[in-house]
Amino acid sequence: MALNDKPDTLRAGSVRERLKVALFSDHLRIFPDNERTLDIGCGWGFSLKVNPNFYCVDADIACITHLKSIGAKAFMADVSGRLPFDEDFFDNAFTHDVLEHLEEQEMLSLFHDAHRIIKPGGIFMNIVPNRKGYEAGLDPAVGHKRFVTEKEVADAALKTGFEFIRSWHTPLPKSIGAAFTHNKLVTLLRVA
Repeated sequence: MALNDKPDTLRAGSVRERLKVALFSDHLRIFPDNERTLDIGCGWGFSLKVNPNFYCVDADIACITHLKSIGAKAFMADVSGRLPFDEDFFDNAFTHDVLEHLEEQEMLSLFHDAHRIIKPGGIFMNIVPNRKGYEAGLDPAVGHKRFVTEKEVADAALKTGFEFIRSWHTPLPKSIGAAFTHNKLVTLLRVA
């Protein structure tokens, strides 16, 4: 694969990538470096630019092969099925631009298994695109299946043993960010 064919997350030195890390990733900085945190549906490992200690899991063999080649703690698994980790193995976990790729039942399955692998009191963060970002991903190659709302995340949390803590929009407030494709809704849940 030539440098220009690589996904943005693999392009070293990219100004755009540095801006994404600096401006659009503050929500990932809540996880302490010394705690075991799992990036569920990690893709090419963008989150590792924020915290290289994150564990990663994804169903894409190319992504996992790449991440292992750079020394990441990367594991192959379908995120809507059983994850390959023991009960209470992680202090925290998160999804970033994953839930909109799952049907409702797949999302519930993921929440159940996340609850299994996160220690009591641990955090489960979910980041989903706003409406404009969701619509930008309706291209079949991207695969957005549904627009995920805060209420859906809260309902899934209730059904799977999580406590809904709070939500916010990033990097801009909802009122301004609605017109911005890269604005996200962040939901914070805790293992009850």
